Amino acid sequence: MSKRLEGHDVSITYEYNDDFSIYAGVNNITDEEPYPTNFAYPVNPYGTYFFLGIRLSGDRIPGL
Repeated sequence: MSKRLEGHDVSITYEYNDDFSIYAGVNNITDEEPYPTNFAYPVNPYGTYFFLGIRLSGDRIPGL
C-alpha cells in the first residue's frame, strides 16, 4: 500500500479597492515530498514556500 500524500496551502488576499490588493500565502505547509515518479502532484519538489505580492489595476492609475 502506498503512502497517502496531501498538500496543504493557505493564502489570504486583502482588497483595498478595485485597483489595489495585497496577497500572501504558504504552499505545502507540511513540507511533504512528492512521489518519486511525479514531481508535480500532489505537491511540488520545492517543499514549503512563502509568497507575497501586490496587484494593481491599470484602468485608473495615471500614466499607465
